[in-house]
Amino acid sequence: MFWNIILLIILVVWIIIYLKNKKVILSLPYLLMIFLTPIYNILDQKIFVEIFGCGCVPSAQTNMFNIDFNANDLRLIVYNILAIFITFLGLFLSRNIESKKLKIIYVLTILVFNSLLAYTICQLYMWA
Repeated sequence: MFWNIILLIILVVWIIIYLKNKKVILSLPYLLMIFLTPIYNILDQKIFVEIFGCGCVPSAQTNMFNIDFNANDLRLIVYNILAIFITFLGLFLSRNIESKKLKIIYVLTILVFNSLLAYTICQLYMWA
């Protein structure tokens, strides 16, 4: 609950700042993971669980490859890579910011926000 409040506050503050300054593209790194999550959930339900298994009961786990890897493991990997990719996107977009201090704050908040968001999403959507 505490992390969700922090995520929401960061998101709202930064989006308001960028909308106020008419730099909407700079809010993209804060929104990208939120927009990609429903797409990943559909792929997860329709494809990944069928291939890798859900990870619900590890002792009864079966999947196509007969390996100890499931859809939950895939979600962790995908969201960590996505958080890193989005941070690099934020680093690329930060070239439009003149102040070096604001660039550092921008990239660090993207890193923290997306890391916390990835953690929260993985906790919420794991197959139990």
